[in-house]
Amino acid sequence: MKTVLAFFAFIVLAFFSCNSGKKTLSSDSLFFSDASRVWKLNSMEDWVPAEIEKQIRFLVFSKNENRAYGSGGCNRFSGSFSLSGEKGIQFGPMAATRMACVNMQTEDRFFKLLAAVKSYQVKSRNLILTGTLDGKDFKLNFSAGNLKGK
Repeated sequence: MKTVLAFFAFIVLAFFSCNSGKKTLSSDSLFFSDASRVWKLNSMEDWVPAEIEKQIRFLVFSKNENRAYGSGGCNRFSGSFSLSGEKGIQFGPMAATRMACVNMQTEDRFFKLLAAVKSYQVKSRNLILTGTLDGKDFKLNFSAGNLKGK
């Protein structure tokens, strides 16, 4: 009987140890899963998605290098970021190409908002960056994608 109980206990432990190897995505592991994780901008302040869809704006994080890069819709950018506290994030100065495009006001605003971001939150497959600019709170809402499908 002790042998049967010991065998049963072994099977139960083996089952749970096998299941513990499955990766559950915490918010940070989804946030920084790999360099091909693209966060596509869905909404920004009061700009409606129809305006944003004309030009794809996206953000990619490289946690190993503490770098972020992406597109503001017309120009590519890259720069540093740092994490602090529970969900704090701050972007360093961003270097960007300087092509002239239609509707540069939206891209310029996107870059200004990125520079003012103070926190992040991951919900499901969405990234929300928040901050305050000119005394007004804002949100940048992104959805997870990849480089091929952006």
